[in-house]
Amino acid sequence: MFLSWVGLRGAVPIIFATYPVIAGIEDADFLFNVVFVITLLSLALQGTTITTAARWLGLATEEEKDSNDFGIELPDELESKLTEVTLTKEQLAGGARLQDLQFPKGTLVMMVKREGSFIVPNGQMEMRAGDILLTIAHQSVQEKLS
Repeated sequence: MFLSWVGLRGAVPIIFATYPVIAGIEDADFLFNVVFVITLLSLALQGTTITTAARWLGLATEEEKDSNDFGIELPDELESKLTEVTLTKEQLAGGARLQDLQFPKGTLVMMVKREGSFIVPNGQMEMRAGDILLTIAHQSVQEKLS
């Protein structure tokens, strides 16, 4: 059922519609235009309903959230691990600059996500409650963060 819904779409009907144009058949341009428009409408309809069709047929799986809000992943061969830390008011009580925050030795803050924007920080950056920090550290150090 799912393969029937998705099927052969896109370039195949358009390529087939070029054959009459190449052969010089009367009104072939009109036929090509009709096929082109129907193909685009079909792609739009089916493209927006593929996920719904997969769920309806019981083929969809829940996405695993292995990645982070930053969309960055590290190869398994590295002995480092990425962790996200969401700052709270309590964590900022000792100072609001990045250099004032207490992290285990060997931990580096790579990026800050604030209100949908990504910022590359420095030690003087003023932190706010709700900021999400992407940190990298050796796995043994990272276990202390978690």
